[in-house]
Amino acid sequence: MSAIGWNAFEDELLGLYSPRRKAPKTRKKMRQVLGEFAEFAATTADLTPPNVVRWIESRPDRRPITFNGLLSYLRRACRYATSRGYLDRSPFELESYRLRVGRSPRRRHLSRAEISALLAHLERRHSESWKDGRLYALAMLLAHTGLRAMEALRLKVEDVDLEAGLLSIVARSRLKTEAAEATIPVPPAILECLRAWAARCGSDWLFPGSRGRGPWVNGSNGKRPADFLDEAGIAAGLPGGTNLLMLRHSLSTHARTHFLLGAKQVQQILRHASERTQEHYIAADMDNLREAMTRIDFRPAMLA
Repeated sequence: MSAIGWNAFEDELLGLYSPRRKAPKTRKKMRQVLGEFAEFAATTADLTPPNVVRWIESRPDRRPITFNGLLSYLRRACRYATSRGYLDRSPFELESYRLRVGRSPRRRHLSRAEISALLAHLERRHSESWKDGRLYALAMLLAHTGLRAMEALRLKVEDVDLEAGLLSIVARSRLKTEAAEATIPVPPAILECLRAWAARCGSDWLFPGSRGRGPWVNGSNGKRPADFLDEAGIAAGLPGGTNLLMLRHSLSTHARTHFLLGAKQVQQILRHASERTQEHYIAADMDNLREAMTRIDFRPAMLA
């Protein structure tokens, strides 16, 4: 082994990422790792397991998931050092050093009570402004049909046949699957809301942007559809983090576990390529499970 000074090693390794425009983020992370590890290394011979542990322990406030990401860059640096003969053996041949990341349950759907609270809040304020009316109509549509966000936001008024109670998803942009382009029934519960909004929106687009020239598919930070929905959810008493996809997951969950629709019916509504796909969307809803459990009764009087 012919160990070299740490500064020389850092310059040589970072030189592999030039010109900078080709991998600026990767170069930045590698420079961060090498700069931090310089506290424990004078030469490449100091790339040892004890020093890796010391580097990790020197930053107790850093999140494990962040450290695990940075460890991949240090592993890459060690691999390069061994390939150049600057290091006899990589410390990662002995240990992985990955930190355990605690996982908290991720909210993927809203309970029926949460959906009701959100829609009730939006209904109370939908007449206050045009934007409030737009958000209410969008939330009602997503909650009751499970459309993907972009499918709903790219709808035109002509796509909704309120008399027949049908909604057509048209490929105005790339749809997720071939099955996504289809016509589905519109639940009667939202027909009046959509009828009122279609007359009020003032555009060919069902959910136009503020200027009415195109669909409401983007916006600056804090002004996107999901941002407004999350803000409304918090105002309605829901935890932060409510997004448009949650309404799709919610419909799939409640359609199967509360409204008792069949797997094939839910597949047609959500337009999944197969019934198996929808299993990803069905969450364990405690209220629905509790309700289902009330029907389980083996007492003799109930079996007679």
